[in-house]
Amino acid sequence: MLSFFDIFRNELDVVNYRRRTIQDGAVARARSLTRRGSTDLFLPDVEVPFAENPHFLTPRTDAALAESVVPGRETTRTVPGSNLVGLALSGGGIRSASFSLGVLQGLDSLSKHNEPRVIDAIDYVSAVSGGGYIGTSLVAGLMQENATFPFDSRLDEQEAPETQHLRDYSNFLTANGGIDYLVSFALILRGILVNAVIVLPVLLLLAALTVAIYPRPDLYKSFTLTLILAGLTAVFMVASAIYISFRPGTLRSREILGQGIGLLVVLVLVAAVFQAQPYILAAIMSRAGGPANMDMAWLSRLFALLTSVATVLIAASQKLANVAKASIGEATWTATLKKYASRIALYVAAIIVPLLLWLVYIGLSYWAIQNYSGNRCAAGTADWMRWLTLCDFSSLAIYLVVALAIVVVTLFIGPNANSLHKLYRDRLSRAFLFERAQMGTHNAPSDVDTWKFSSLKPRAEATGSWLPSAAYAPYLLTNTAINLEASEDLNKRGRNGDTFIFSPLHVGSWWTGYVPTTRMETIVPDFSLATAMAVSGAAASANMGRNTIKVLTFSLSLLNIRLGYWLANPARLDDFHSWRNRWKAKIGTWFFAMETLGKLNEKRLNVYLTDGGHIENLGIYELLRRRCKVIVAVDAEADPNMTFSALVNLEVMARIDLGIRIELPWQALQSSATGVTASALYGPNGLPGKLGPHAVIGQIRYDDGQGILIYIKASLSGDENDYVLDYKRHNPAFPHETTVDQFFSEEQFEAYRSLGFHATRGLFAGADDFAKPRSPSAEWEAEVSSALQLLNIPYDMRTAILGHIAEQRNREGEG
Repeated sequence: MLSFFDIFRNELDVVNYRRRTIQDGAVARARSLTRRGSTDLFLPDVEVPFAENPHFLTPRTDAALAESVVPGRETTRTVPGSNLVGLALSGGGIRSASFSLGVLQGLDSLSKHNEPRVIDAIDYVSAVSGGGYIGTSLVAGLMQENATFPFDSRLDEQEAPETQHLRDYSNFLTANGGIDYLVSFALILRGILVNAVIVLPVLLLLAALTVAIYPRPDLYKSFTLTLILAGLTAVFMVASAIYISFRPGTLRSREILGQGIGLLVVLVLVAAVFQAQPYILAAIMSRAGGPANMDMAWLSRLFALLTSVATVLIAASQKLANVAKASIGEATWTATLKKYASRIALYVAAIIVPLLLWLVYIGLSYWAIQNYSGNRCAAGTADWMRWLTLCDFSSLAIYLVVALAIVVVTLFIGPNANSLHKLYRDRLSRAFLFERAQMGTHNAPSDVDTWKFSSLKPRAEATGSWLPSAAYAPYLLTNTAINLEASEDLNKRGRNGDTFIFSPLHVGSWWTGYVPTTRMETIVPDFSLATAMAVSGAAASANMGRNTIKVLTFSLSLLNIRLGYWLANPARLDDFHSWRNRWKAKIGTWFFAMETLGKLNEKRLNVYLTDGGHIENLGIYELLRRRCKVIVAVDAEADPNMTFSALVNLEVMARIDLGIRIELPWQALQSSATGVTASALYGPNGLPGKLGPHAVIGQIRYDDGQGILIYIKASLSGDENDYVLDYKRHNPAFPHETTVDQFFSEEQFEAYRSLGFHATRGLFAGADDFAKPRSPSAEWEAEVSSALQLLNIPYDMRTAILGHIAEQRNREGEG
């Protein structure tokens, strides 16, 4: 197991290799062939003149890194003068993937042939959820086809085949129409069925226990056990109060005493609920005229009704939670009504699924009471019918045998076999992973979902040195959330999770430590690049980090609303050398129970991973941890009120965990964007032609230096092209349509892609204004200039961008 210090040192090694390889022209030579299908003139095999390119990182020694480690923490801080550059792509499903595609195309369009490329200036791509879709697609694409940018934007010819492919699969969940709907529906039903089978043994055993104790509930009704336990609990409470009056004891002893009282209270409640069942059964049977005349029709109707209500409420659970959250802080009566109505609906949804299980238990108890004595076969029943109907056997024996058989069967169901993860992974792989050499052909798709994450930074087996293709793409960080609801330490903060990364060299988190990716791929053969991409976007789950709806954890899990992934715990990878532990790690029923009960921590053989947005939805956190000098952040999350909630969450985490302050004056962008509506497409003044802002340039304050944050927000300013504004006219929520919508049309995909390109090109070409600090200092202006140089922004564009800063300074000086 490795610390962050170890993995960061290894990352710098490949970052340095890539920079040197780009600097000496080797990557340019690999790109010298024209792209298939391009009508551009043939580019000769020449070295790109990088001699004056400042984008180069001198290798750091272990000693320099050791001096920069924060005492008592596994966080490495680079020395002052670090010039690492990172690109962060936010979560937001296909909405973010579409917008981020436009951003990437905008960045690529800034450089002409034989000029330093902006993508080459980026050391890290840190991606979350929908940003992870396109980030993974970008890096995988750069590893192919002579390392060229896979989504180049062409104004004078048909767009690249790779871009056409993404457009074709913008409706990635059901791209093939009816067959995809059918497969999805079948797999969802399978998941619910298997979960029901897993839970059935518990219900059978409870029903058998009830009937064994109360074979005739109409005759044997008593709360004796409950009363005895309640009396003992009362005596213990009084005795404990007297005891601590004379012997206060220690803090630990008082905590143990309090926990003991709490367990006794729970025991009394459990006994009361259990002993109430015979009363309920007796009342139902007396209404039906006794066990022999039981009418199950009403129970079936009630079950069907509750199932329908549960389906609707659970499906809308995240929407209800968002409404309740958004209403906090509003003083209007409508906001108050929304808040409480949403919360009530969530609690109703949480109650219905346990109620459905209780109805199944009642039904099983009915049948067991009716058949308790056995030998219920009618005279003359054939032998084969006796075995088929089990009428010769006691219901209790049948329940015990069936429960045992089901338990044995479920031992062969793996932790991820029954979740929706694989369905989601397959659809994402089909959309965002492709072989560029096969684009435009009719060849059958390859097994792109099996591509190894470690293949993005390949080494020579004999020497361990980097292969040339290790320099083709930035270092990919795929951000997920490790769910730790039961962690003794982390849960005290109420976070319920932490960041967990997949990368070409390492896998892990601060809480579990890190292990080599190749080692994880050996232990978990199912783990691949596609797996990481799908896990990063696993938005729907019973456990969702800081977004967990605790009252719904049980219900969501049983209804198989589970896109998360169980992965071997990096902290316990050595334990997998034992066949016994390898077998334990494959017992899906156990981990399903832990998931259902929210008992997730960093100490089990497997850890549960979900959408990175469940902790930090911008992908910036891991770049801050690496002390990047320049960060270009793309924020395409749903933020209709432009409150920048994801940024605020990041600022809190960065300040608490890393001691980093972020100063980003986003209020000017908020004011501009909220003025553009479906009925006022050019803003409140109704004047087209306003240029920006779509972005903010702010500052990162490390304790050992400063950095620049360039923040591109999915927003409108009224200067967009006709079809983007027309889409806004017909879809007022644009560009913040709900993430629940993962079924993009061609028009919808193009609106987001075009907006991303427009915002990025306008900012870096210097055409658009941007939000910036009031009274920007000369020092900050110099830092922005240096950041733009590190990004390989051409000189004339840098000059135009700095001109906006000078204009503001002049206006403020005149004022």
